[in-house]
Amino acid sequence: MTDRSLAARLEAWLDPLPTCALMAGLQLDVFAHLSRRPSTASELAAALGVDERRLSQLLRALSAVDLLHISLDDETAPGDSHRACEAVYHAGEEVTALLSTDSSRFIGQDHALAHRFMRAGTRLATAIRTGKAQGADLAGHTNEHERAHFQQELFGGAQALGHKLVRRGWLDGCHRVVDAGGGTGGLALAVSSVTETEMIVLERASVVGLAQQAIDDHRVPVSVTHGDVCDPEDDIEQRLRLPVDAVLGVAFLQVLGPSLAAAAVRRMVRWLRSGGLLLITGIGIIDNDRRSPAAAAVADVLFGVLYEEGRTYTIGQITAWMEDAGLAQVTVDRLDDDRLVLRGWRSA
Repeated sequence: MTDRSLAARLEAWLDPLPTCALMAGLQLDVFAHLSRRPSTASELAAALGVDERRLSQLLRALSAVDLLHISLDDETAPGDSHRACEAVYHAGEEVTALLSTDSSRFIGQDHALAHRFMRAGTRLATAIRTGKAQGADLAGHTNEHERAHFQQELFGGAQALGHKLVRRGWLDGCHRVVDAGGGTGGLALAVSSVTETEMIVLERASVVGLAQQAIDDHRVPVSVTHGDVCDPEDDIEQRLRLPVDAVLGVAFLQVLGPSLAAAAVRRMVRWLRSGGLLLITGIGIIDNDRRSPAAAAVADVLFGVLYEEGRTYTIGQITAWMEDAGLAQVTVDRLDDDRLVLRGWRSA
C-alpha cells in the first residue's frame, strides 16, 4: 500500500458529508420517487410532505456527488419571463437500480441500521473510556416507541435475508421453521410468501405485538409466539409444538455474553427433530483471525457500545457450541454481502 492510497482511504473515511446526504436520500425515499418521475424540488417536496428549501439543498448535494442528474425546466409562467429556470432532478439508471426501493437490486435495506451504527460510532471512545455501553437508546431499550422504531428499521433487511435463504435452497424440505428472535417477522414473511413453509416467529413479549401487527398487515400465514430463549424459567417448549424441521438464529447471539450464547444454542438444538437444521447468521460472526469480514470486525466494537455484553463471535466459537449441543456436519458459507452463515444438523 502506497502512502497516497492510504491517505485517499483515510480522507474518504473521515469525510461524513457524502454519506450524510446519501443516508438522508434513502430515509426520505428520494431515489424511488425520482426514478418514477423526474421532479423539481418543489414538486418532490409536495410529494414527500417535507420542507422545500432544505430538500432542495439535499438534492443539490446529491447531484454534486453524482447521485442525481439535473436538467433545466425551460417553461415559464405567462408574464413571468424573468423567473429563473427551475432545476429538474433525475435518478440515473444505475442509481435507480441500486438505490430505489422499487428495484429488485436495491442495496439500501439496512440503511436505517447503518445510521444507528454511525451514531453508535460517535460514542465509541466514551464506551471504551468508561467500560460501559452507551447505546441503550440506539438499541431500542429505552421506551416502547423507540423499541418499535428500531424493530421497524430492521424489517427490510430481514425480508431481504429471507429471500436469500430461499434462493440458496437452505430451507428446502423444511415444513415447520422457528425464527428465534425474529423481530417483526420480516424474514418469516419473506419465506412464507414464496414457499409452503410454516414459519413461527419467536420473540420477547415486548416485541410480539409489533410482529403480529406487521404480519397482519401483510396477510401472510405466519404465527407469532412469545418467549425468551435466554430465560430458563420461560417454558417456550410448551408453546412451540415441537419438534420442528429448522431453527433460525439471526443476529441475536451478538447481544449476549458467551455463557448465554452457548446456552441459547443448546436450547434451540433441543427443538429440532432428528436431522433438523440450526442456521445461525448475522453481522456478528467473524473469521477465527477476527480480521474478516471487515464489517464484522468493526461491528464488534460497535456492539460493545450498544449492549453491555455485545460482541462478535468467531466461527470456531459458534461451531464448538453447535457441536457440543449435538449437531453434526457444521458447514460455513458466505452470503453475497460477506455475512457468514453456519449450518448444522441434529444427530440421530
